[in-house]
Amino acid sequence: MALETSRRRVWLPIALIFIVVGTAGAQQTLLTLDDIYDPNTRINFNGNPPPRLAWIDQGHYAWSRQVGAGGRTVDWVKVDAATGNVQPLFDAAKMEAAIGRLQGVAADEARRLAHSRDLIFNEKY
Repeated sequence: MALETSRRRVWLPIALIFIVVGTAGAQQTLLTLDDIYDPNTRINFNGNPPPRLAWIDQGHYAWSRQVGAGGRTVDWVKVDAATGNVQPLFDAAKMEAAIGRLQGVAADEARRLAHSRDLIFNEKY
């Protein structure tokens, strides 16, 4: 009985070490250059919370995807929350052309407006 107890005392710490080391090793993944630098897929390491989602309906939300440097130019997309499938929320080229036809609006201003993160949508998106 004493021999059995001493064996348990020896094997229990060894088993715990293997469990802890195995768990820690399973959680490690290598970062890629895309994880760090790609403007569309990079991981946000700054510690700020992600932006709030604008829900369109029960299963879709609107998302402003950065397409230009500095985060000022975006394309708005509609994302299926269950599958992650993405499609354009609206045709930005048509919007840009329509705004550009307005009197007093320059072409660069029309482009900036059509690709702005600050758009406000109605309830039908």
